Amino acid sequence: MKKIGYILLQVSGYLILLAGIADFAMTFYTNALPVQHLKYLKIKAESVSLELTSLDHAFLRALGGCLVSIGIGTLALIYGGIRKKMKGSLAALLCMVTIGEGVNASQMFRLGSPYFVFPLLCVMVAWIGAGLWLFGKSEA
Repeated sequence: MKKIGYILLQVSGYLILLAGIADFAMTFYTNALPVQHLKYLKIKAESVSLELTSLDHAFLRALGGCLVSIGIGTLALIYGGIRKKMKGSLAALLCMVTIGEGVNASQMFRLGSPYFVFPLLCVMVAWIGAGLWLFGKSEA
């Protein structure tokens, strides 16, 4: 079970990293605001100013950068401290993932985005992985 927990922790870290890259990169291949943002602002795509688009994309790049950092930090903790069975590393990982992705999920939910499930899933996978790694038995 410990091995499955370790794998789940890795999966969570890589998913967070991938989501951060996607958020960051999205702003370079589209000039439009995400549909959920338009719905929240109660405006049509045609009436969006260049300044609003720039502001929204700046926030998405900032969020993406933070998620990339959390993903890298998570993976560094997994392949460093957790591999060496340092329980403080696990606590740091859970704090980073829970706060970072928890806020992300809550704000996406608040905006009415169905994609809030993804960061929530990352948090759940990390916690399940941590529980299995911490309390699971090692395979002989």
